[in-house]
Amino acid sequence: MKKVIILAAIAALTLTACSQNSVIETPAEDAIGFSAFSPVPTKGTVLTGTTLNPYYKEFTIYAYQGTTTFMDDISYVYGSAWDYAHSTDKKYWPSDETKKINFYAYTSSSDNELSASVSSSAQTLDITVPTDNASQEDILVAECLNATKSDRDGDNSASLPTTGGVPMVFKHALSQVNFSARNDSTSIIKVTLRGITVQNVLNEVTSTFAAVSSSPNSNVSNYSAGLNGSAIVLTNSASSVMANDGHLILAPQTTAAWNLTSSNTGARFAIDCKVEDTVSGVVYYDGTVYVPVSVAWVPGYNYTYTFVFGKGAGYDDNGDPVLNVISFVPTVTAWTDATGETVTM
Repeated sequence: MKKVIILAAIAALTLTACSQNSVIETPAEDAIGFSAFSPVPTKGTVLTGTTLNPYYKEFTIYAYQGTTTFMDDISYVYGSAWDYAHSTDKKYWPSDETKKINFYAYTSSSDNELSASVSSSAQTLDITVPTDNASQEDILVAECLNATKSDRDGDNSASLPTTGGVPMVFKHALSQVNFSARNDSTSIIKVTLRGITVQNVLNEVTSTFAAVSSSPNSNVSNYSAGLNGSAIVLTNSASSVMANDGHLILAPQTTAAWNLTSSNTGARFAIDCKVEDTVSGVVYYDGTVYVPVSVAWVPGYNYTYTFVFGKGAGYDDNGDPVLNVISFVPTVTAWTDATGETVTM
């Protein structure tokens, strides 16, 4: 995918399967309660189950009966169980089941710049992803449409647990990016990896709830991954170089690759590394190597890029190749005839 002398970036796409298997609460008979599920991992320690509460203790709910606002910016929180943050916000099921209710929810965010615009006709989140790795937070959205007192699952899957609560299955609004690396030429070069940054990618997105689709704008930022060491010596086996919570949570987008001219145009990886001769210790390169990358990130997908050293070329900031292999062109000068010599015997 990438043309480089010492490095080539290979993207592996992984979609985590979704399932729901945990009950959080059983609400009172007529009070509207919610069961929250998260189908895939969130930022931080990777989730192995599907309950939301180990990592998120609050989400915000909106509900509409036709065009009539039924719930507006209501906080639902987890203590020993899920419940309304304020008892005065509690809602009850209407007896007229011909007027079905649509519920929408999203997880709160303390670090991501997020603004919600939720109405009966459209539901969107405007999200700005911070450049600080630790501040990047997974934003989750959920909906349950056409729910009634007797059919609280609404249009959601009939295979969901029967809890009496409205099942809110949260999906990721953003994309996850991870990195692994290997050195294919350990007998020739020693590679020490010190940092990876994704540069010139879009930092803002408008996300819709229903299909978890997104529409990015034109602002760009650079994002540094959290690595599991400050000087990682690569082996010939590909392995993750990420810290446990160092993965990037970024705006879904389609962005063209850097064209080797303007350093501020087009997506690229900036790889801080040192490459030296295995035997002599002579340093071939010590600094940042850039690799162009075209991205097509979709909400809810985890993208893992593997850097393979010893397979191609990287570039400096001016787009000039670095780490060129030394080659030789053998030629031989022609014999030159000497002037005649007389030998007397």
